[in-house]
Amino acid sequence: MSTLLERYGKYVFIRQNHIAKADAWFAKYGGGTVFFCRCLPVVRTFISLPAGVSGMRFDRFVILTSLGCIPWNLLLTYGGYRLGENWSRIEPWMKPISYTILAGLVLAVLLFLFRNVKKTPSR
Repeated sequence: MSTLLERYGKYVFIRQNHIAKADAWFAKYGGGTVFFCRCLPVVRTFISLPAGVSGMRFDRFVILTSLGCIPWNLLLTYGGYRLGENWSRIEPWMKPISYTILAGLVLAVLLFLFRNVKKTPSR
């Protein structure tokens, strides 16, 4: 997989030093990273890719993923149970928070693109 990233990673702003840093990070903190990232919204969606690229064993990944999902799912289930039919009471407060998070993500992507896209020299 690293060969694939080395060859085509430049098209998605992944450089050789990024791959080396990810490999070093996962060699040292891979298990804990997978476990804790499964509890974080947004991040949990993407943690599988670096875990796979770093060569984490599949059985270990499945165990850590399962254990990491348990606290998150328990929290969501408990929250849903407690809210019950009162969801409509907090919905007006959740909408601005959701829009703020969305705006932050859009700004982060734009900042990333601004910092990483090389300007094409004009001819």
